[in-house]
Amino acid sequence: MKLVRTFIQAGALAALFSATSAQAALILYTDRAAFDAATTGTVVEPYTAPLNSFTEISNTTYNGIGYSSDTYLVDPGYSPTLYQWNSGAVLLIDSPATLTFGASTAFAADFGTILGQANNVTVTINGIATVISTSLRPELSFYGWTSTDPITSVQISTSADYLILDNVTRARRAPPVDVPEPDSIALLGLGLLGLALSRKRRA
Repeated sequence: MKLVRTFIQAGALAALFSATSAQAALILYTDRAAFDAATTGTVVEPYTAPLNSFTEISNTTYNGIGYSSDTYLVDPGYSPTLYQWNSGAVLLIDSPATLTFGASTAFAADFGTILGQANNVTVTINGIATVISTSLRPELSFYGWTSTDPITSVQISTSADYLILDNVTRARRAPPVDVPEPDSIALLGLGLLGLALSRKRRA
């Protein structure tokens, strides 16, 4: 009876491992160092703007990223009470907004909401929505995602109407660490079964 139970448990473990792998899609990071450790080929967008002014990049592709309507690069000197986030020029985008780019498997940014008020922001990647929270100005909040599927666009929305973004990042998800395949786990169960049978015969 113990032999049968051992075999069943090994098979169940293999099935569980397979199901978990199939469902994995997005992993959320709230620490840039952890995100950087989980990605390769990182490209960070260094936003710039004329001193004490702004540049509109609505409905254009800028440095490989496509932006939707009402999108601006703003220097903090233009209106410090709105755009001073202690990170230089920032990206001001209307909500909802869509960013498009060549296929990546990781995306990240520093998020803020206009007027410096903390608010919730919904970020949708590959049809999966994540609700994140911003901090009070001048603190930007970092969030990053890695995906098992290619990312070509990101939708962002908030009830605050306008959003602040900085250090928008595209990258590739680092190769996963090798783990036993489900078939290997099943073979391990068979090996345990054989070992138990051998011991029983000796007894």
